[in-house]
Parts: sequence; C-alpha cells; structure tokens
Amino acid sequence: MTHHTVYYTLIALIVEAWSHAVQEKYGVPLNEWAPDWDELVGMSHNIVKTYIADPVFKPSHQASTDNADMVSDTMYCNG
Repeated sequence: MTHHTVYYTLIALIVEAWSHAVQEKYGVPLNEWAPDWDELVGMSHNIVKTYIADPVFKPSHQASTDNADMVSDTMYCNG
C-alpha cells in the first residue's frame, strides 16, 4: 500500500512539474501543448535542471559547514 502511495505521488509530482514548466514557457496548459521532438527534449532537460538536485548535492549530515543548505541553494538558484 505504501509503495503505491509513493508511486502515485511521484507520478503526480512529475506531471505537476511538466504542467508548470509548459505553462511558464509556452503559456498553454499541458494538455494543449503539442511539442515537436526538440521541444520535448529541451523541456526535459529544463525540468531536470529545475527539479532534480545537482550531482554535487550532499544530504546535510554529509555536507560541510560551507554548503550546509544545498537543498535550498539548489532549489532557488535553478528557479
């Protein structure tokens, strides 16, 4: 049961990320967006940069004191 909850929550979050990105860039709802392949790939890269932690990210228990809030830094510098 918990596995399904996490799975469906993740799907909803991914769709929400796409919806926000498409609305912001193209000004249309996700269900009305008709991209070509290059737009789809470009948007995918943009979403990864915006919503996925940078490879240098370390959880706070592993981070040094000079970058202790990398989650916040990653979220706000990419947006």
